[in-house]
Amino acid sequence: MIVWLGFLWNLQEGKIEVPPEKFLSVQSVLRDILHNIGHVTARKVASFVGKIISLKPALGTVCQMMTRNLSVALCNRKGWDLNLDLPSVCRQELEFWLKSLHSLPNVTLTPISEIPEKIMFSDASSYAAAGFTLERNTKIVHYMWKDDEKNKSSTWRELKTICLVLKGLGSDLSGKLVKIYTDNQNVVRIACKGSMKMELHQLALEVLGFCVAHSIRLELAWIPRDLNAYADELSKIFDFDDWEVLYEKEGVYIHINVNSHTSDKDAHLPGKVYLIQKPEGTFIEWKAEEILQVDGNQDQDWAVIGSSLSVGYKPDKDSDALNMLTESRKKYNVSFDLMDLKSFKRNAPNHGWAYIIFILKDGTTYPALHFHNGGSKALLQQFGKYIHIKRSPNDSRLFIVQEHDPDMLSKSFDELHLFADSSSDLVSKFIKDPYTTTLGGFSKVTNFLRDTLLQQEVAIHRPKEELAAILNEEIPGMEISQQEPGYELVTKTKLPSRPEVERSAPLNNTEWTKHMDKEGRILNVDHLKEVIFRGGIDPGIRSEVWKFLLGYYDWQSTYKTRADIRKRKVDDYFRMKLQWKTISDAQERRFSLLRERKCLIEKDVTRTDRTHKFFEGECNPNLQVLNDVLMTYCMYNFDLGYVQGMSDLLSPILVVMENEVDSFWCFAGLMERVCNNFEMDQAGMKVQLAQLHKLMQFTDPELCGYLESHDSGNFYFCFRWLLIQFKREFSFQDVQRLWEVIWTDLPCKNFHLLICLAILDTEKTTLIENKFGFTEILKHINDMTGAIHLEETLRKAEGIFLQLKQSKKLPDALKEIVGVEVTPSSSTSSSNFVTPAGTPVNVEAVPKLEKLTLPKENGHSNASSGTGTAVTTPDDSSIEILVENGADSAVTNFFT
Repeated sequence: MIVWLGFLWNLQEGKIEVPPEKFLSVQSVLRDILHNIGHVTARKVASFVGKIISLKPALGTVCQMMTRNLSVALCNRKGWDLNLDLPSVCRQELEFWLKSLHSLPNVTLTPISEIPEKIMFSDASSYAAAGFTLERNTKIVHYMWKDDEKNKSSTWRELKTICLVLKGLGSDLSGKLVKIYTDNQNVVRIACKGSMKMELHQLALEVLGFCVAHSIRLELAWIPRDLNAYADELSKIFDFDDWEVLYEKEGVYIHINVNSHTSDKDAHLPGKVYLIQKPEGTFIEWKAEEILQVDGNQDQDWAVIGSSLSVGYKPDKDSDALNMLTESRKKYNVSFDLMDLKSFKRNAPNHGWAYIIFILKDGTTYPALHFHNGGSKALLQQFGKYIHIKRSPNDSRLFIVQEHDPDMLSKSFDELHLFADSSSDLVSKFIKDPYTTTLGGFSKVTNFLRDTLLQQEVAIHRPKEELAAILNEEIPGMEISQQEPGYELVTKTKLPSRPEVERSAPLNNTEWTKHMDKEGRILNVDHLKEVIFRGGIDPGIRSEVWKFLLGYYDWQSTYKTRADIRKRKVDDYFRMKLQWKTISDAQERRFSLLRERKCLIEKDVTRTDRTHKFFEGECNPNLQVLNDVLMTYCMYNFDLGYVQGMSDLLSPILVVMENEVDSFWCFAGLMERVCNNFEMDQAGMKVQLAQLHKLMQFTDPELCGYLESHDSGNFYFCFRWLLIQFKREFSFQDVQRLWEVIWTDLPCKNFHLLICLAILDTEKTTLIENKFGFTEILKHINDMTGAIHLEETLRKAEGIFLQLKQSKKLPDALKEIVGVEVTPSSSTSSSNFVTPAGTPVNVEAVPKLEKLTLPKENGHSNASSGTGTAVTTPDDSSIEILVENGADSAVTNFFT
């Protein structure tokens, strides 16, 4: 026995022991803390933690594991000599040391050459945990994850697998040196040091406790995944006593970016689709592939092994990032009961890969599954064994799932054979949308939806009609009539055919330069805007052209004047920035409005487009620029200040400009266009939703009537579209192109409303044939995020405008909305309306009108994407019949 480094080294028994005086010192401090619990200083607790950590050479990693919560509490101290608040988890650690300090086994000095008595490999998949022993009579541990366990992180599942493998082979492992290989480096680290995440830390303690209880000397080691292939395959085996895989196909991708020309490989998430028979039903599941990490140079030499779990670990700076990427992919995983399927869309591989979009009965719409290696038809053929499928008569791509009828199953095959082979929850997201909570009365909707829609298992259900009625009541000023008062639909007539329009190539540098004279003035601005409207702007010149579109520079400015303007704007910006930067802490404490705005901005900046490479990472300097521009805008427009949603409008501008000053002034220009969206009285949003309702009522009364009859006639589901200019609906690249198209003000000021109509026109068949109600419509619209094709939508929106413009019976109110010239003779009969620029115009009010009862037309219209219907009298005139109270005069304006 020798004394070295304050420990007793028993070379005969190969143990490191703690001298008695060390134990006494630790016990003295521990008893003092427990005796004065609630009145103990941070300094005293730190002394105890330090003494425990100093015992690690003798007791092993338990010293670090069982002081984790105490260390966290110390990090949150208010002062060393102030009383430290110790939560229950800290007190549990103190009780552990009081009970176990003398009973913990000492670390064994194990020779490097000692061969483990048991060598095991473990792995976990999204379905199961598995491990096996490396010996002549191999023993296998296999465990199927429960539903809640499948949604856990990969690190949790891998660490839980270690626990399951140890417990599954417990009787064979007692008193032995056991080495377990895993391909997850985080598991090795957490098993050694614990984790800040409580659920992971508890698992690490579970491993530690089991090893101590069974005198197991455990060594964990990392190996590359390709060397752990057998355990990996075992973890993917289903428990066939409970599950049966009816169909599986690899090479099935989810495309995050809907642009077909993208070269970004990360936009295509690889995965595998399954059709699985479970005891509770037949399920469709798609699972993203996990990121493979192979490092052949990983150090696997471990030296000190003890019965209290001692492991070695070499940190890998990339492992956390890879795990974060893997976890981010898993949010796209798909799993649903086939009986919950309402419909699906299947596109045949005429151009690219075949894909399927699944739509559930509750309105949930999953991302399209693209079958890169074929197999979509085979999957759908399997469907025919379990559900009855009927193809939509209006959309050859859409299939409706009908109520189960065994006699009709064969018809499903007939429907599906027409194709050639090869290719959630809104309300939950909706209530978490930060922008609605800021806008006064809309926060009431948030609370209502939270209480009524998300607590389905514990709350009494309201009827959908009552839910929708309350929603309408909770939006003050939203007076969109579900049935236009005073009017009846008498007959229908087709609108002019919808013209086919073409999109063009983006404005490039050559053409941009040709539009400048020698002094830098922009020539033929109208033609230039037309080019931008038709094809957008090449990214190489986008930052320069946006400055003109957003009013940073005047179109007629010269090179010299632009240089002067920029110099002045730089000075103005930093002068305003200095105003809030130089406010002292004492001033800020007395300036509640600025303090509140500052807090709101800081919170929003941390969650704005953090997955975009320009803003990713915790210490990204671009986040500070985003913060500073928004704070400076508060000084520039103090009346409006900051409202949640503005950060969404700024981030694409900052990405394009890559300059703080230029981003600010372009953002200020954009806010001039959309500032009414952020008014606390919601006046701007109410006007736009009302205008959208009027446009829909004229262009597609069938869809408008359907929405009204399903309590969605207020068009509130379009609120986010309008609020932040479709920022969340399209990919980042598409949003930039969409915005520059809108900023041309072509073909009308309210072109964004026609974009809404175009999107709804595309989804019309899905909404109606699935018989979506109020909540399903909300869910479906939200699930379309990132899956809307921009160019197709722009073509359709322009076609709708031309269709309206060519209509000879377009009401004056709609002419005002879409920017069509109003004839002087009829303009005086309009009620209050909003000009294309968004400025209210007061016109003499029309006398109160009373409905003249006319017989309603029976039948059901069948409007297509190329035609619409308008309201007329039976003789095909465009006059709408109204009766004035107390008068016989007729008023010939419909939308008043």
